[in-house]
Order: sequence, then C-alpha cells, then structure tokens
Amino acid sequence: MHRLSEAIKSLVLSLKSSVSEKVIVPVQLTGFYRKPVIVVLGLLISMDLYSHPHSWIDLQTTLYLNDAGQLTQIIQRWEFDPYYSSITLADLKKEYPNEMEGLQFRAEEMVRNLRDYHYFSDLRIDGFNVPMGTPNEYSLNNKRREAENILELEMAFDLGDGVTLKQSTLTLQVYDPTYYIAMAHSSDDHIHVISHNALSCQKKLITPEPPNDLISYALSLDRNETSSNGLGIKFAETVEIRCSSL
Repeated sequence: MHRLSEAIKSLVLSLKSSVSEKVIVPVQLTGFYRKPVIVVLGLLISMDLYSHPHSWIDLQTTLYLNDAGQLTQIIQRWEFDPYYSSITLADLKKEYPNEMEGLQFRAEEMVRNLRDYHYFSDLRIDGFNVPMGTPNEYSLNNKRREAENILELEMAFDLGDGVTLKQSTLTLQVYDPTYYIAMAHSSDDHIHVISHNALSCQKKLITPEPPNDLISYALSLDRNETSSNGLGIKFAETVEIRCSSL
C-alpha cells in the first residue's frame, strides 16, 4: 500500500497539507461517474478536500492496428485538472528555471512510480488480460488553453508483435484503485481506433453506475485514508472495442 500511495502522490503533489480545506473546482470535473450533467455557465462548487476524489484526469486513448488487423500500439493522454496543473508548474519552477527540464523530470518520476501498478490500466481481449508493459515513449507537456495551464502526460505503449482483434472484444479500464484520482474520458470522441482499413471497429464507452451509498462513502473518506484500495474499480468506466472483417 505504501508504494501505491507514493505512485499516487507523484500525480497529486499539489494536494499538500498546506492547502486550505476547501478548493474551488469546475463543476464539470466533479462527476463521480460519467452521467450527463446540466452545467450552468460559470457555476462553481466548493469541494471538500476531506473526501474522494481529490484530483481529476481527463483521458484520451488511441489504438493503432497494423495491416493484419492486430493491435500494435496504445497511446494514452492524461490531461490533469487546472488546479493540479497550476500548482505543479509553480512547484517545478522553484526547482527548475527551465520549464521543459522540470516537466521531463516529473514525467520520468510519474512513469517510474506507476510502473508496478501497470499505469492504472487494465487491458483485456475477450476477458483475458493483455500486459501493456512500460511505455517506450512518454512526455509531460503544458497545454496552455484559455489562459490556463493544463498538464498532459502522454504515454505510448508498444505491444510487440500485436494482438489480434478480429472477431474479438477489447476492453480497457484506466482508474486509480483508491479513487484518490478520478479518471475518465469526457466522451467517446476521445477514443480513437486507427485501423488502416484492416478491420471495421465499433467503440463504446460504458459508464459505471455506483449506488448512492457508495458515493456517500467516497465523500466521507479522509484525504489520508488508506483503506479505500479497491474503491476505484466501482467508479471505473470501460472502453469497449469490437472489430470484425470489412
């Protein structure tokens, strides 16, 4: 559990004890599961830090197939919330005069700490686990957007000789097992399958439906709570890809 906590801390260094108990976050980032949310423009809510989750990551996933219809590479992009991004950049600037140097250091730290936890990713073909290994390329970038700093971690996972997807169902879940961090694709538009016309693939984003008592339990957890390992799967969405011959 200690090593898992360290992996998570490397992603949420902004949530320190010096931070006040309340933090203002955009309402669209506070969904405990992906349901359509009516958002009033400009509406903000106050989120108690003494509850789970504490940070939010918007996901983008691209799957690359070769000419034989085999999955050969997965690229994940993790876009961190503005609060985490700004605080992290401020911390890095104290240590590294060069922003790119600091971002590279933090990327290496993230990738190293997440290795033993399979990068919070569970990839399966017809229910059988497929190891993704270690990303052969990765980077952390500052995607400045509308006067905000948005950090994005990009990781490319090569799958060697590839995995056959013809007449198969692929599922991918990306989640923090403790639910300290909420991770989700904002829509299926952030899921891409590049098939080179080898197969016809259909994508589906399956949202979880945790019961209200489980949501209440997550809200009740202290930010230092260590007994929540296993909670994340209850709030994890599932990417489903089905491929067939053209």
